[in-house]
Amino acid sequence: MGFWNQFDEFDPQDGNVPRQPFPQLARIAARARRLLSSRGKDEIITAALIADSLIENYFESEEEHFIREQLEADGWARKYLPEGSRDADGLRHLLHVGLPDDADTDDEEVFFDLPSPRNTNDVEALKSYSGIACIESPEFKEGKDYEYFAALALWLIGDCISMVRELPKSGLGKVTFDASLTEAIKGGRFHVGNLRISAEYALLAMEAVCYGEQLLADETRTNNVKALNRKLRETDSRIETIVNAKVAEKRSSIAKSAAEIRHKEHRELRDDVIDYYTLHEAQFSSVEEAGRAIAGEIVPVTHRTVVKWIHDHKKIQSAR
Repeated sequence: MGFWNQFDEFDPQDGNVPRQPFPQLARIAARARRLLSSRGKDEIITAALIADSLIENYFESEEEHFIREQLEADGWARKYLPEGSRDADGLRHLLHVGLPDDADTDDEEVFFDLPSPRNTNDVEALKSYSGIACIESPEFKEGKDYEYFAALALWLIGDCISMVRELPKSGLGKVTFDASLTEAIKGGRFHVGNLRISAEYALLAMEAVCYGEQLLADETRTNNVKALNRKLRETDSRIETIVNAKVAEKRSSIAKSAAEIRHKEHRELRDDVIDYYTLHEAQFSSVEEAGRAIAGEIVPVTHRTVVKWIHDHKKIQSAR
């Protein structure tokens, strides 16, 4: 598999998708195209090239990891190599040609469990990457993970269409998913092997589209949660501002009331001083003496304050 310029024969944006022998293939293509609706053809090709490179790198990294482990631990696979070829190149060759026919069953199980194109399809390989969107490409700016899977789906549809075109033309338009398909196969109008391979491409395209749509839904849900959290923070900030304003207003009101009380008490004390002084002025030789007699005795204020109040009172009287 892999991307080999399938879009030269199948336009990923508006190329025709035959309805036979897989009527749902056109709908799969439409879903993939919706995921790439904001992209041009060149961008889709770039996304396909990036996805293909990631898939190839995945298999290569798994292969290199296996080789490294075998060399470091003198692993089981080295026994299937000639004495002078039990190095990295020998192991790499073994991975490509496969184990000999007389290999141990347990070794075969481990060997065939190693992720490779023979047991892992392109969709599963691409799923192994998280955060594909971190890749920076000037030809595919701000790429989304789901867009890479949509591009993969479209090239798989191209593979499917290419394989269908290799089927004999006769009877192609009559084939449906009922007895006529069976009759077409029995009649030799379709090559069963090619039909099976094209069906696998169609199923993989469906899997890639479904996964891409799931990624888009996850991203949308995450963005919605972020937006909701942002609104909650903004609401909390507004509430805090309102509360702080109300608290400040209340404090100001309390402070104003307290000031008014203090001023009232201040005026009453001053009136008491003036009343007392007016009644007993003849007893004092000076204002200073009056202050000493009144301060702390008649009113709970300092001598200096009493003297000032009496002087202020005298000035007012003189002015009158």
